[in-house]
Amino acid sequence: MVIGIFTLLGTVFGGLITYFLQKQKFEHEFSILQENNKTEFIAENTIKQLLMDEDYTDRTFSKIQKHLGGFEPDELRKLLVRSGAIRIYNENNEEFWRLLKENK
Repeated sequence: MVIGIFTLLGTVFGGLITYFLQKQKFEHEFSILQENNKTEFIAENTIKQLLMDEDYTDRTFSKIQKHLGGFEPDELRKLLVRSGAIRIYNENNEEFWRLLKENK
């Protein structure tokens, strides 16, 4: 009986140690991943803020690209899509971007 209790306690203790070590490892790896992709996370948030701002009406691709320099055109388009935006063309065939929820 005593051996069974000690075995159970050892197993529980070992499981708790493993859990906390894995949790710490996951948090560390997640923070490294976030740091490596920090520019993209910030760019996506900036895009969302620009497209949600009612005072910011000029949402042409060229204007967005001017505000978010440092990205290739296709890379910026991918960021726009990940931010929840869709592309629209006007009658002059200019590329505009809007948040998907605005078009419903």
